[in-house]
Amino acid sequence: MLNLHMANTFSQIYLHVVFAVKNREALLPATIRSRVYAYISTFLHDAGNIPLAIGGTDDHVHILFAYNINTRIPDVIRELKSNVSRFVNDNNLIAYKFEWQRGYGAFSYSHSHIEAVKRYIRNQTEHHKQISFKDELVHILECFGMDFDERYLFDEV
Repeated sequence: MLNLHMANTFSQIYLHVVFAVKNREALLPATIRSRVYAYISTFLHDAGNIPLAIGGTDDHVHILFAYNINTRIPDVIRELKSNVSRFVNDNNLIAYKFEWQRGYGAFSYSHSHIEAVKRYIRNQTEHHKQISFKDELVHILECFGMDFDERYLFDEV
């Protein structure tokens, strides 16, 4: 989908990014999610990325996008989280101060997996009737063969 190129240079990198509301509080009710997701989509697009799927629940978000290689992943995510927090707070979308938890997960997928990842992200509400966010994150990390210490997956609540 994304085909940024310079003379004989081609890239196609898909990222699945996951991050949580601070303290995993349920501050993303269904009533505001569509506005937040639209803002995320616009932000990513304006930064040269192509948003493919956005979903989540009251306490976290999943984003799949075709990544613009002319930016650094930590910069994109930091700016995204900062701008979304500002958007939620400036527009009084909730009655509380909105913040994201520190950190995030970023996972790459091949083109052949994109449709499955889109379905997974769009089905988050149903998915989380069966599994907690923490268990989901542990499962993703294990599937990617990543070392982690479960004690440090989240900031203290």
